[in-house]
Amino acid sequence: MRHFKKLFSSTWQELRDDISGCKGVRFPGVYLLAYSKRDLVGKKISLEDVFYIGMSNSIGGVEQRIYQFLSAIEGNRRHSGGNRFFSDYCGEKPFSKRRNRKKFYFAYVTIPCEVRKKYRKGKDLRKMGEVARLEYYALAFVNDSTRSEPELNKK
Repeated sequence: MRHFKKLFSSTWQELRDDISGCKGVRFPGVYLLAYSKRDLVGKKISLEDVFYIGMSNSIGGVEQRIYQFLSAIEGNRRHSGGNRFFSDYCGEKPFSKRRNRKKFYFAYVTIPCEVRKKYRKGKDLRKMGEVARLEYYALAFVNDSTRSEPELNKK
């Protein structure tokens, strides 16, 4: 479970429109989102700050899934957690149009593997399974520790 330890021992980064420069972000993996007025950049993960836990096993990896979240909070309906945020927190108005002092932060861990069906091998499928397993372990860890799943994972 080294990926689990790595995820929860990492620090928050500010979620910006371009995260392509983040190391390994194009691979499958699990990501955490925080939504806070406090500046969390560089701070260790506090379970109370975890607002959403997500994963990706697609070709675009964590990067693509986070971009889908950012698109959904603007009203483009491409991510279940982002859709909930758009409805429940934005009142169906684009996040960018709201006056809000809160920011999004993220942390992630990726597991490099080949996801394209034509090229992937058994080892790649096992790694993709590890990604899915890691998401559920992260959800369980937060639930056990805080007695609740993260806010956007509840519905």
